[in-house]
Amino acid sequence: MKTEIDIELEMKKHSSFFLDSRKNDVDLIKKHSSEHDYKSIQKICHNIKGFSKPFGFPTLAELAIKLDAECSVKNDEKINQITNEMMDYICFYRS
Repeated sequence: MKTEIDIELEMKKHSSFFLDSRKNDVDLIKKHSSEHDYKSIQKICHNIKGFSKPFGFPTLAELAIKLDAECSVKNDEKINQITNEMMDYICFYRS
């Protein structure tokens, strides 16, 4: 039987893996942004939106929703701003 400590350690491990994966996603978003590949960014946002809330990161899901909307209107300035916010958020929780 797992103890609360075992479960907490397991959740931290999963959260760490989740955040590492999202950091990779944001790196890809930056690449696609420089290429003005809005469709690829929106696909990544869709995945981030779906996975973030169950892992306990609703703010990240909200940022992905905002980023998706800005891709629809091709607002490069806002896309870069939100992408940086996402990276800051991820780095804060990874430390």
